[in-house]
Amino acid sequence: MPHETRKLLFSAGELQTAALDHCHRHGITVPEGAAGAVTVGTDPAAAVRLRFGTGIGADELSFDRRQVNDALIGYCRSTGIPIPRGGAKSVRAEGEQIAMVIEPGTGRRVG
Repeated sequence: MPHETRKLLFSAGELQTAALDHCHRHGITVPEGAAGAVTVGTDPAAAVRLRFGTGIGADELSFDRRQVNDALIGYCRSTGIPIPRGGAKSVRAEGEQIAMVIEPGTGRRVG
């Protein structure tokens, strides 16, 4: 039987928008100033880092994979990108982008 997998790639700008929206929806305090650099990493505890300001005094927010997954699901819903309600969803770094991999018809997984 064929196995379906869907992969969505999100740019740094889309990731920044998703992360900031996630913060606002969940009451996470966002540092003052404009959001700047978005860093995508492979560490599960800090899969994405969002930097505010520049120089030594710059603030940073870190998002683990579960938070990134939730942020991207929220982004998809708010922008009209269809994703299945069920199925396993996982996120992974792909260079400067984040990929959400969706496997419809399987259990929910984040990682």
